Amino acid sequence: DGSTVAFTFRRESGSTESSAIWITGRNGKGATRLLKSEGQIRYGDPTFTPDGDLVVSFFRAISRQRANTGLLQVGADGTIEQRVYVKKMRWKKRRFDWAEVREPKFSPDGSKVLFALSAESWSELFEDAYGTNLMILDLASGKVRKVAEQALGGDWTGALAMWAVPA
Repeated sequence: DGSTVAFTFRRESGSTESSAIWITGRNGKGATRLLKSEGQIRYGDPTFTPDGDLVVSFFRAISRQRANTGLLQVGADGTIEQRVYVKKMRWKKRRFDWAEVREPKFSPDGSKVLFALSAESWSELFEDAYGTNLMILDLASGKVRKVAEQALGGDWTGALAMWAVPA
């Protein structure tokens, strides 16, 4: 209904980075922090489903050899209500081989999610689209398919329409 705005607040201090997911009224009043990135977990890229549910992306390092990334549905009180999509990863040669889910966008009917899956977790590389694929998750089947490579972002219209930078 457009009455609530969700955003990521990010802060850097030296080599430490922290972020939090906040919501506020469209007038900017009544801001509430829902999620705070701590330790090995980071949250970002909040978006709303057509039904008004809040969904955020996450990256979680479980150990030096394992990590997860994906999308979470978040309740109004900040509780994780549902895991919409989770990609489990094992460490390969380098830690930055891990991927991150970013920029989720729901289709107008809410049946699919368009998102960027970066092959590198370094934000500088993500901004240049290096190693980033544009993916579509079908929520009914749970299947994910790649629709573009080296993509900077995308969005929906009545049917599927997106923009991407060719390799």
